[in-house]
Amino acid sequence: MSRSVLANMRRDPSLRFTESGRTLLHLLTSHSLAPDKWRWLAEGVPTPRAADVARSARRCGELWLQFARELERRGVGNRGKAG
Repeated sequence: MSRSVLANMRRDPSLRFTESGRTLLHLLTSHSLAPDKWRWLAEGVPTPRAADVARSARRCGELWLQFARELERRGVGNRGKAG
């Protein structure tokens, strides 16, 4: 996600002033890492824990995909997309 999209979302009162909106913004912010940060995190995982961390990461990814599909089913999938 681009920084400008996230910044615009952070200014949106409909997100900022609800508990669910604040939680969503927090999650999106914490997952919006630059590729080098993801590499840094991966390098820090001890080899004996790599498979467990990979499974957990895949599960998180699956949950994000389910979340995105639910939003798209509600018809909001194309709103707010910036080129």
